[in-house]
Amino acid sequence: MCNFYVPMKHLYFSALALMAFAFSHGQCPPAGLTITNQSQIDALIINYPNCTEINGDVVIDEVNISNLNGFANIVSITGALEIREVPALATLNGLQNLQTIGTDLILREVGGLSGLDALSSLLSVGGEFTVRSCPDLVDLDGVENLTTVGLGLIIRDCESLTSIGGLSGVTFVGEILEVVENPVLNSLSGLENVATIVGGEEGALVIEGNDQLGSLAGLGNGSTVMTGAVTIAGNALLDFCAVPSICNYLQDPPAGASITINTNVSGCNAQAEVQAACAILDTDYFTTKSLPFRILENPVVNELKLHSTEEAGTVVIYDALGRKIRQFDLQKGAGSYVLEGASGLFIVAVETSEHKAVFKVFKQ
Repeated sequence: MCNFYVPMKHLYFSALALMAFAFSHGQCPPAGLTITNQSQIDALIINYPNCTEINGDVVIDEVNISNLNGFANIVSITGALEIREVPALATLNGLQNLQTIGTDLILREVGGLSGLDALSSLLSVGGEFTVRSCPDLVDLDGVENLTTVGLGLIIRDCESLTSIGGLSGVTFVGEILEVVENPVLNSLSGLENVATIVGGEEGALVIEGNDQLGSLAGLGNGSTVMTGAVTIAGNALLDFCAVPSICNYLQDPPAGASITINTNVSGCNAQAEVQAACAILDTDYFTTKSLPFRILENPVVNELKLHSTEEAGTVVIYDALGRKIRQFDLQKGAGSYVLEGASGLFIVAVETSEHKAVFKVFKQ
């Protein structure tokens, strides 16, 4: 049997080294992160395997990275998460467990970003949530659990974006809501549940420069409150703005608020036009979150004007005796249908695979 003698001081320093190793691997970075390369992200989960919260900002700016997998254990970032000018990042995989961001979430000029699915656990953003200049992004699916944005909600300059339906969980915006210069976005569906837009120095709402947007349907509901300036301008196809959130706002705007409604299409080309359209709508329209079909004028002259949030349906016109006069294919958005025959009462039946409605319309 052999006996070995180990000097006490060696045991002491070895113990200290082990304690230091264990301590460093059980804690988190001391004050945020500024990412400069991919290896730094890869090392995060190795160096801090038990870290779930980053105290401070995470900034990834003008860096050629391919993934965020090193953030897989992170549940909370107390500061901001900024990802800017990152050309090769196709997904946000690695952020699946992220639930809260203390200040801003900025996704700007992320050239290859194709989806936000990895943000499925995100519940709140304390500051600004911006998605801007992400040319490959088609939709915002994946952020449906996000309910609160403490400051601005900004969706801007995304050239392939066709849907913002992923924002359906958002109920509160602490300052401004901007949907600006998204050239193929054709619907605001996804914003139906926004109950409060507090407004700030830049206003409460900006809908501007969305070339394919024909209707504001989907923007809030009859209970939505906005307490700042509103701009609705430069939307080349926008002809229907008389949605409950806007009608209620225009009926009693905040004192001193700037209201800019212009350079859209007739029907939504001036504040007076929108208020005129609001004035003829049924009272129920202002208390219902979402109505698939709405008669926009009653009585009518020669054309029935009807707004639909759906398509692939029919519009059938009957006279007062129930005789079918004419049938049309339903148009999504604000549509016009020739109302043939003499003055009097007509019955309008609108039907899709999801909904059916019957209206009484009087022709002058």
